[in-house]
Amino acid sequence: MKLKILFWILIPVAIFVISPMFSIFGIFLAFYFERERISLQLEKINLNLKIKFILIGILFGMLTEILAIIDNLKKLPEDRILFHPDPAVDLLMGFGFYTSIFIIWWLLFKRFQFKVRDVFVVGGFWGITAEQTGAIFSSISQPISMHLD
Repeated sequence: MKLKILFWILIPVAIFVISPMFSIFGIFLAFYFERERISLQLEKINLNLKIKFILIGILFGMLTEILAIIDNLKKLPEDRILFHPDPAVDLLMGFGFYTSIFIIWWLLFKRFQFKVRDVFVVGGFWGITAEQTGAIFSSISQPISMHLD
């Protein structure tokens, strides 16, 4: 048991050394494999499901934003890939962003029946088109459009 906990701590830390932003994948991996135990612990928290969902979403969103800030600190302010170059303002904007996103997801879950794959596809498509104001989408579509001319 203690070895397993040490293993799940070391994965994100090892990835953090490579790139702070990438350590989020190790953290999500640990949460995925421990999801049953985490679910049991979350059931003990006396909050309604809607509030838990939104709070956990905000928590992971803010963790992502903190890692992005750490990853961008060495860059010049104009080169930072954040909501705002100032870390405090970035966190405030991130809080509003992630709160909105998870309230919207809650409303979507109430209205539609999603499969895990559906959430993955919608989230992935949204991330590709919206992240960095569409920079990822433009970088993919540019080589394609060059071949269409």
